[in-house]
Parts: sequence; structure tokens; C-alpha cells
Amino acid sequence: MVSGVIVRANTFVYRNFQPVVGGASDGRLRAGVILFAPSNGDTVSERPKYLWVIHGTENWGAELQFVHDFDHPGYVEATAFGGPEWPLEDSVRTVIGVPDSAGFIRLLRCPDGVITKIE
Repeated sequence: MVSGVIVRANTFVYRNFQPVVGGASDGRLRAGVILFAPSNGDTVSERPKYLWVIHGTENWGAELQFVHDFDHPGYVEATAFGGPEWPLEDSVRTVIGVPDSAGFIRLLRCPDGVITKIE
């Protein structure tokens, strides 16, 4: 619960191998989160700010750089770039930090996932 609203979060963790203009892809880890309010009529007024990816005994933390508001006020998406080059298909855990209306960071542990590949 963040600022009185029950929220759910889905995260995605991948390495990007898509070509980029002016050079080769970096293959670095990218991670993001879609935060949503599952109840009809609820809005997600707070935006996710931090993300941590836990890979065994290692972790990578980043401030979420891009936030996309969907047309529906109950959804928001944010992404972080430039993480380590951990192996594809490895299992990871993710935690996001969402500031609440009082200024505290609420930590939300998301379902475990695997590192996928984007080409």
C-alpha cells in the first residue's frame, strides 16, 4: 500500500542487443517496472523512483530515469539503464522504491524473474 492505495508491480529485466545509431549495442542490463492499481477507480499518484536487481550475492541499484504515464491513471512505467552484464536466463529478484505522500520510500518486492534478451 502506497499513500492509501493498494498497488501491484510487474518488473522486467533484460539485456539490450539491438543496434544503435552510430555504434554497436552495449548489451548492458536494463530493468523497469510497471506499477498499477488493481482496483477500478484507484490512481497511482506516486511514481516509482528506485529499482534494485538482486543476482545471487550481487545487486545493482539505480534511480529510475524514464517514467511513462499510460492513458489510464492507474498505471505508470519507469526504466533504468546501464546495469551489469549478468548472464542471460539467470534468475533475479527485484525491489522497487516508491516515495509515499509523507516522503518515505516504500519498498515493494516484486515476483522473481529471469534476465531476457532483446535483439
